[in-house]
Amino acid sequence: MLFTLFTLLACTPEKTEDTSTIEPFVPTMPSSTCGLPEYSFLSVEDMGTILSSDKRDDLSLSKEALTALLTNYELPLPLPENGIETYYIEYRTQDKGKPSNGTGMVIFPEGKTEAPVMMWLHPTMGFNDQCSPTATGVLGAAYPAIFASLGFIVVAPDYIGMRGWTGESDDLHAYVSAEATALFSIDSLRALPYLIENYNKDISWDEDEIILWGASEGGFAALVTDRYLPHYAPEYRTLATIATTPVTDVMKLAQRGLTEFSPTSAGILGVQITLNQWYEADLDLETMLQPEFTYLEQSLYDSCDDFGDLDNVTEPNQLFQQSFIDGILADDGSMYPWDCFARDNDVKTKIPHIRTAPTYIVTAENDDLAWPIPVHDDIPTLCEQGYQIEHRQCANAGHVSGILDSLGEQWDWLQARMNGESLQSTCLVAEPTACGE
Repeated sequence: MLFTLFTLLACTPEKTEDTSTIEPFVPTMPSSTCGLPEYSFLSVEDMGTILSSDKRDDLSLSKEALTALLTNYELPLPLPENGIETYYIEYRTQDKGKPSNGTGMVIFPEGKTEAPVMMWLHPTMGFNDQCSPTATGVLGAAYPAIFASLGFIVVAPDYIGMRGWTGESDDLHAYVSAEATALFSIDSLRALPYLIENYNKDISWDEDEIILWGASEGGFAALVTDRYLPHYAPEYRTLATIATTPVTDVMKLAQRGLTEFSPTSAGILGVQITLNQWYEADLDLETMLQPEFTYLEQSLYDSCDDFGDLDNVTEPNQLFQQSFIDGILADDGSMYPWDCFARDNDVKTKIPHIRTAPTYIVTAENDDLAWPIPVHDDIPTLCEQGYQIEHRQCANAGHVSGILDSLGEQWDWLQARMNGESLQSTCLVAEPTACGE
């Protein structure tokens, strides 16, 4: 078939396409609401343009150096196959219909002239510039470096509000913002061909076989990036998406965190404080928080630590106003727009489903941060929309152990997709069984 096509082309008079009349693509997907002024998305013509870049010799390592480092850890992954070259990038993106800048890293496998592209979408690391992967050296580059050493070109964005190596963000990282997370991530992928051209790198990749892999917040990021991709960057297609311990329904998670105090409660605190900024609501924090805790907004600018000052909190109403708790639990609109911040970032309803890759979702039975029950409830709905999901539930695992214990299984699942193997069991919520054994 391919030979016939080439033969026909060879016999056809050559035509030169007139690109002068082609209009730049402007996305028309729904924009965010919750009281925001109406806005339209910008043309994607310049998105991904490299604004600055830096080859990081300190994070460009030989195969031998990587192997020596990884012998200190017992990761269920193959040993490095090649050395790596790491670049920090600053690129053009957009935020609520206005030009913006994003930062991230791209890591190339040495010695490869062709490689698949993986987007690594990082877990929660904090809410300001100094917390981002490109501001934290080896810590932020660890997993991207590992996957690059196994033969992938790895694109790893910092996310909105986390301009790590340039340090220019005015606002906090918009935590679990579907739109901002997806657009900043996709435009980091658009930066890849610019970077290859700028450094004259001899390496090619397939735009139709993008891999998305994320854990925790990165699991949410992987799901929303895949969902936004055909709306915002139809030139790309995904081959596989891995989302471990993700959030899919922010509202249900908020209700959980307001019913009993747990790490989920602190996560929802981060969501509401940062999205209050991103949605430009600028609500008085005392309408959500007890007065003695309103200082926590500033602490998110100053530190990358967890909310250590919550150690003595045992009940949600010690942290949150009772009226806020009652309104979110009732879901009756009485806490608008606080409730809207959560509802507007639901994976299954944020924007229409067009096309997504085969997806592997891992949940942890005892996860007290990304409570797994809403994810389990959402799997049938997502499948009705057109998803192909294989689910794995790690028995007796918490948030972090669910990610790490299943890492080898995630790797094996990805290899099967890259080898063109069929999915084994789709759209079923798995019973908890031990992971990593």
